[in-house]
Amino acid sequence: YANITLVAPDDSTIIAYAVADSTGYFKLSTSQTEGKVKVTYLGYKSQEIVVNNNTDLATIYLLKDENMLGEVTVKANRIVRTAKGLTVNVNNTVLGKLGDAKDVLKHIPFVMVKNDDVSVIGKGSPIIYINNRKLLDNDELKQIQSSDIKKIEVITNPGAEYDATVNVVIKIHTSRPVGEGLGGYINEGVDAERNISHYGTASLNYRNGGLDIFGSLKYSRYSYEYNQRLNTHFSDLEVEDTMVVSGKTTPLNCSLGFNYQKKDRLSFGMEYKNLYSPQNYGDLSSYLTAKQRYSEKVNDHRDISNKRHYVNGYFNYNFSEETSIQLNVDYLNLRNKESQDYYADDDVMYTNTNSNNKLYASKLKFVTPMAEGRLNTGFEGSYSQNDNDYRILENTTIDNELSNSKNTAKTGFFSAFVEYERPLGKGLNMSAGGRFEHENFEYIQNGNDDTNTVNNGFYPSVSIAYQSEDINMTLAYRYTTKRPSYRALRSSVAMINPYSYEGILQIQQ
Repeated sequence: YANITLVAPDDSTIIAYAVADSTGYFKLSTSQTEGKVKVTYLGYKSQEIVVNNNTDLATIYLLKDENMLGEVTVKANRIVRTAKGLTVNVNNTVLGKLGDAKDVLKHIPFVMVKNDDVSVIGKGSPIIYINNRKLLDNDELKQIQSSDIKKIEVITNPGAEYDATVNVVIKIHTSRPVGEGLGGYINEGVDAERNISHYGTASLNYRNGGLDIFGSLKYSRYSYEYNQRLNTHFSDLEVEDTMVVSGKTTPLNCSLGFNYQKKDRLSFGMEYKNLYSPQNYGDLSSYLTAKQRYSEKVNDHRDISNKRHYVNGYFNYNFSEETSIQLNVDYLNLRNKESQDYYADDDVMYTNTNSNNKLYASKLKFVTPMAEGRLNTGFEGSYSQNDNDYRILENTTIDNELSNSKNTAKTGFFSAFVEYERPLGKGLNMSAGGRFEHENFEYIQNGNDDTNTVNNGFYPSVSIAYQSEDINMTLAYRYTTKRPSYRALRSSVAMINPYSYEGILQIQQ
């Protein structure tokens, strides 16, 4: 289970990735002939090998990292395979001494972490849950200490419990904090990738019996810079755009809430989160060449500010060790303001966009044993509304086909699911289920009801897994769908160059 990554020799871009089997064998499939092979395994010193098309890797030996393994007891079955994916036990292992949850995820098989982005090889970006509460901001991972994590599930075959658009799920389970009284911690960090970024978190909590009252404040200042080249062909016209992109973001997060737990039977709580991001800006400087036509220097400045209010409430009751009921309720309100100042030689274009997003959602789940397995049933419902107002300001001088626009997207969603899991014998286990979804979607453009559709669908799923000392296999089938994001339905349009726009473009003839 060592992680092997092939990266580009110049900028460390990931080219290929593999996980070694129980014998240490791995295979990297790529047409790249040069790079660096990085081999990592928790508790051992990492190995990095420069390779080309003639390099013989032979056998790679890793040396134990005595500093990391000190005072740690390694237990068997740290990684457990299931029909849905794998479970990694963190408690009482060296993983619990790494720092925060993001540091732990870097050492989970198939999980990749780069800056604030978390992805799973072959599956894309995951939906992340912390104690069955959906994560809205990956920055929250830095607020969870690795010593508080009990286990992490990587669900590569999501069953009927999850939306039909979900490809992969990561569930982080934490241990109940011990001790009573007033406590807290302060965490500061610095990242460097071309530019220096820094962040800090301060949290405070009070525990008495089963009651836990908590609050936190977090600031971040991220700075980025990268180069990009865009080549586009339009019939006999070739456009080459060489760009330097830079920017900064300064989000400020705060949270306040409480949890109550009575032994292992009853738990409930509520949390309020606020995000205020007054200054997020980006600058783009490029040299645009339209071959056979002209060349020009372009400067593109964008400002984004947003405010977010989020409230989550939950209620869990365990009738027994294997029978439980879980309820989650969410409310989200997000307001964004975005502006673009585009300069091309002596001409300019000024635009701004105001958007307002609202979400009401709830989920009820019931788990009970049945016929030597486990039955999981439940319901899920939500209502969301997205309003956008896009404006081109009067002092714009660049000729364009764009116009002012307002749009509203409304979605009512209901689903019901049932799923059954059970072991089939030595090393075998299975999962099967189905999910029904009802969606009512309405899209209003400039006061006109352009789209009003009702969609019903049934989405079955089944998976079977086998695990032994030498073999790990999973075979899964799942029927899924794709839905457009609200960002894809926005009325705002950004100008990339005189030949390219970013967004949904409607031209009135």
